[in-house]
Amino acid sequence: MNSSTRNRGTPRERLRDALGELGAALLDCLADSEAAAGAGPDEFMTVAQAAAFAGVSRATVRKWIKAGRLARYGDDRIVRLKKSDLADLLEHGRRDAPRRGSRKSPEELADEDFAAKLAKKR
Repeated sequence: MNSSTRNRGTPRERLRDALGELGAALLDCLADSEAAAGAGPDEFMTVAQAAAFAGVSRATVRKWIKAGRLARYGDDRIVRLKKSDLADLLEHGRRDAPRRGSRKSPEELADEDFAAKLAKKR
């Protein structure tokens, strides 16, 4: 930021401009780090990362796994999920070959999860 830019506008406008520049720089750094790490559709995620990505709870992700709607990778203690599998589930509402025949959308599964929690509280 040069001296002529620094003195223009209100403090709020200057702050907004500075934050905009900082945000753009952070996004560039994030894109560079993901490219360097090989991030892509086949990257593996934890249950917590998958829940955040899908906008649901970790319990919902675990139910998708248990219902066979989402493949899990790893051993008994460590669960990893493919980002591409999760994206496919979110886009199409199901895996191509569900293990237990479940064909409910993620929204329907989340609704069932919510209804079950309400029933337990009563």
